[in-house]
Amino acid sequence: MVRARRVVTILLGMAILLWSMMATAFATRVANVNVVFVVDCFTYVVNGVSQFTDAPPFIHEGRTFVPVRFLANSIGIEDEGIIWDATTRTVTLNMFWVSVTLQVGSPFITINAGDGDVRREMDVTPLIVPPGRVVLPARFVAEAFGLEVGWNPIYRAVLIGMPGQLPGVPTRVVASDRLLLSTREVIALVQPAVVSLETDRGPAGSGFFVSSDGWVLTNAHCVQDSQWIIVTTFDDQEFSATIRKMDIGTDLALLTLDNPLQLQFPFIHFHRYLQCVTIGDDVLAFGAPWGLDRTVTRGIVSAIREMDPIPGIWQSRVTVIQHDAAIAPGSSGGPLVNMRGEWIGVNTAVLEDFSFAVPADYYYWLQRTR
Repeated sequence: MVRARRVVTILLGMAILLWSMMATAFATRVANVNVVFVVDCFTYVVNGVSQFTDAPPFIHEGRTFVPVRFLANSIGIEDEGIIWDATTRTVTLNMFWVSVTLQVGSPFITINAGDGDVRREMDVTPLIVPPGRVVLPARFVAEAFGLEVGWNPIYRAVLIGMPGQLPGVPTRVVASDRLLLSTREVIALVQPAVVSLETDRGPAGSGFFVSSDGWVLTNAHCVQDSQWIIVTTFDDQEFSATIRKMDIGTDLALLTLDNPLQLQFPFIHFHRYLQCVTIGDDVLAFGAPWGLDRTVTRGIVSAIREMDPIPGIWQSRVTVIQHDAAIAPGSSGGPLVNMRGEWIGVNTAVLEDFSFAVPADYYYWLQRTR
């Protein structure tokens, strides 16, 4: 009997110690949460470090929706703690002893913090948006894990932190360690990396090298369904090319040269994501409008906006950079570059004299797809 009591006492002590350690770890993790999501921005900030999402926050019926997976990661929930049931369209988030369950189309959130299920009603229902992400306002998930959510209307930013310790909004335009260049300097830096494309259908547009070993970025609509592709470089060398990755939703394609002969190609070394693009920025557009290769035009960023699908161009709702640098058929696939020589987008479409480029953010995700 004495031995049994001793074993029970030891086990109880171990359980209390384990619970205490878990509570300390949980408290430490959430205490370090400092997160900022910005509407329409593919980057978000966690403890001062920029991260990337393939589903930027957006405003729907007066509420700001954020992707649940990236929200969960930002507050310390590991990937293995995120469980998606495709049959029931249910997401379960687990961190230590706290479990939160959401269902697409249902206004209820279920929270279990070790003392049984608590079911609360939300004033919205989770949605699914391309590319298959579950989204909802951050407050419901963050508060379930003991965090506070705020809103900055000037920057349209969602702020997440410990109660009473919401973060400030980082400067939207991150200071670059690269100096502003003259127009001549940008052209000299970028133009050798720009290529022209031809397919079995005729002149197809433009593209540019994104690596020294011959990877070319262009628009999907320039090369989709082509029997063959010829890439002509700045110094008039011609190479056949193959599509390696393509996303018709965002109208981007990555090509590789079939026989690069172990050459080292000039490429644009730096790019900037939407977080670092500001309305009014000076930009240069490179390409071959109407087959006129080595063409450069100048303009400014006039807007960053959401655009619905356009037949024959992008096939899903995308965020685009609107600018007034002149582009025309043949410019598609060429780089849009800032005055630091960094490409910020891929020129894609002209609609009623307005020019549009797909942001570099989408390249980040295309680059990482299999």
